[in-house]
Amino acid sequence: MSKALLKAAAAGQVAKLEALLDEGADIDFADKRSGSTALVEAAIAGHAECVHLLLARGADLDFTDCTLGHTALGWAALQGHAGVVEKLIAAGAQVDRTESKFHFTPLMNASGAGHAGIVEALLSAGADPHAPTCDGRNALSMAEAGRHFEVAELLKRHGAQAPQPLQLVRLPWPEVAADLSGVDDADPASVLRGFILAMNRWELDCAERRRNSVSGDVDWPTVIQGQDEVFKRFCVLKPRPYGRGGSFSSLPEYTADECLSAIEMEGSRALLTTLKTSSGGVLHDECQYALSRKGGVWRVDHKKRRSLGTTEWRRDTL
Repeated sequence: MSKALLKAAAAGQVAKLEALLDEGADIDFADKRSGSTALVEAAIAGHAECVHLLLARGADLDFTDCTLGHTALGWAALQGHAGVVEKLIAAGAQVDRTESKFHFTPLMNASGAGHAGIVEALLSAGADPHAPTCDGRNALSMAEAGRHFEVAELLKRHGAQAPQPLQLVRLPWPEVAADLSGVDDADPASVLRGFILAMNRWELDCAERRRNSVSGDVDWPTVIQGQDEVFKRFCVLKPRPYGRGGSFSSLPEYTADECLSAIEMEGSRALLTTLKTSSGGVLHDECQYALSRKGGVWRVDHKKRRSLGTTEWRRDTL
């Protein structure tokens, strides 16, 4: 019954939604996969009548889904549903609430999408025009990046200013040539630099093999052999059942512009943190590589990743 409630809300079926609620459906039931409630689904789809009904029945206004961490207001602002935004604000929705690991607020969603009327409504309701994202952007910079100049001027009239650049440390890498000559196995930073460059070269080779394949098939033995050679040279040798397997994108995961930002040494263990950029050159992730030393030789053991500005590391595949 509860899943049917979500489907009815997403489809704008007001009568069915009301009937299910009358039959005892949990109004705040959240889908296990998306984390959406009926109110969130109705807001995403822009069904104002369903939103009105759910609010009247006491739906949780400020529930955040587990997909992007948006509330119903955040989704309605992103999708440009002005009528739904107005209803949610009038019902007392928290205008800056977000559980997004990127810290995207409803105002940022609307600004980045160019919804001027919704931006005005959110600002009038007290939305913070200065709040930063985890990577140092704000509503104004997002509007300008999307060339939504009307929105940008509106934000400026409410005091918004360009965000302050993140204060990030960039340490020099040890000198390692493109052909990987010069790697110093006694220096963990040199070993990591060699590993990153070697993986970049392997990924580009995989993509080239895919492009040159007439049938679209891939020479898997050669692909796996190439990765194995990189791992034998630079990594701790151990079973890696969740290896990368293959990498065929024209935008490689490992790039030469990955920046070194921190080195922590503790005996035979080292943690090296790097900064990664997106395809547009914007810093967006931090990676933490754990290296271990044996017999004076450093090798890469494993890797973690987190979004820039967040605190929770998650295990990542080398």
